[in-house]
Amino acid sequence: MSMQGTPIAQLPSMITRIAVDPAGRSIACATAAGTVHLFDTTSLTEVWSARHGGRWRGVPLHSISISGRGDVVCTGGEDGTAVLWSVPDGRRAARLTYEHRVPVLSSSISRDGRQLALGYRTGVIVLRDMVDHRETGRLHHDVWANQVEHDSTGARIASAGYDKTVRVWHVSDHSPAWRVSTPGLAGSLSIAPEDDRLVVNGFGSRAAVLSMEDGTELGALQHDADVLFVRFSADGRRIVTESETGVVTMWNGESLDKMAELTFDRTVADPHALPAGAAVAFGYGDELRLFTLSSEEST
Repeated sequence: MSMQGTPIAQLPSMITRIAVDPAGRSIACATAAGTVHLFDTTSLTEVWSARHGGRWRGVPLHSISISGRGDVVCTGGEDGTAVLWSVPDGRRAARLTYEHRVPVLSSSISRDGRQLALGYRTGVIVLRDMVDHRETGRLHHDVWANQVEHDSTGARIASAGYDKTVRVWHVSDHSPAWRVSTPGLAGSLSIAPEDDRLVVNGFGSRAAVLSMEDGTELGALQHDADVLFVRFSADGRRIVTESETGVVTMWNGESLDKMAELTFDRTVADPHALPAGAAVAFGYGDELRLFTLSSEEST
């Protein structure tokens, strides 16, 4: 099986992370030069761009996320700051700081837009109210909170880190629901929209599908090499993964059968399945690329 590819745009620097809003209207890109770019997925045009650290300051970006309503983008920088951007016009809505100037590695905005979670290299996950931007609590992942994500209700947060664990937390009292040890470094996870399972790396050449209830393994996606990225589409119909050999694979989200595969001469950045489930977007060096399944493969 194959996909048809279209380069959307060339950015001024290497793309480090991307995010797709749940409705599939926008793709946001973060770069190593500290710029953030928003693209319209219908017209494949750039809507706006900005600089995370100010006009003359380049701060490498490690994190980007879009709110469930698609109205806010959050970027996280090497300098420990997070910036909230208004999607319609690219206006800087807030700049958030942390007492320790350690990199922001991950971020997640709850579906209702009320809470922001920021994961830091120290392993601390800071929870903030999105209205007045005050801190409401902290979770402690021990080492390198590489990925944080809210479930659809905002009641739970999942996190993966370089302490070789994946964890799920109760937001109400900041208590742990469960934790599972991984053989390798866990750096990528994604929760299914039904909130019944998540997919995570850290299991070598397997991407593990775990129960959101207790962390029990429900299935696995086998690769040719260690898995780097995993992601459910917003409708849950597809999972996109990438291995360290530069192979991007699209899987059926229910049966876990392989649907299509792309091979590149190097790893790509943060592949995402678009909500319709028939396309995947990712960074390829300084290019944002979009690949679409043919009609007979997308059914």
